[in-house]
Amino acid sequence: TRRSSDLPVGRVGVGVVIRAGAPKPDVSTTEALKRAVLEADSVIYNRASSGLFVEGLLQRLGVAEQIQAKTKRYAGTDMIEPLIQGKGNEIGFMPVAEILHFRDRGLQLVGTLPDDIQNYASYAAQPASKSEVAMAFVHFLETPESKGIFAAAGIE
Repeated sequence: TRRSSDLPVGRVGVGVVIRAGAPKPDVSTTEALKRAVLEADSVIYNRASSGLFVEGLLQRLGVAEQIQAKTKRYAGTDMIEPLIQGKGNEIGFMPVAEILHFRDRGLQLVGTLPDDIQNYASYAAQPASKSEVAMAFVHFLETPESKGIFAAAGIE
């Protein structure tokens, strides 16, 4: 629940990730994403909130049972190394901001989930005190400079 003094900072969607250099699957539509998942050698996602969303999404798309044998779940960011070290046609799902954080270390963002099935985690700032410094920082988060920093990190 949002308090009236909360400042919306941004939101992060779920992205599709592969290891750097691997062929990019088409994930531009829900049907294309379903095909990419079915054609993948393995489907990798975490057990955190984004992974719970992906688990439900794969069930709603009707592919969960078909890919069960090739689905691999990990705690949090433990899924990153198996993706980077993959040798086949692995496809993964994680928050866009995390993918971008690892883009120079072996991960590649294929794209975000299509709009009709996307899920966002929203973030807001709330000053811990009414001090001048705390209020100045929260107001800084509203500036174009701050928005640019967030956008570069995958936060809309």
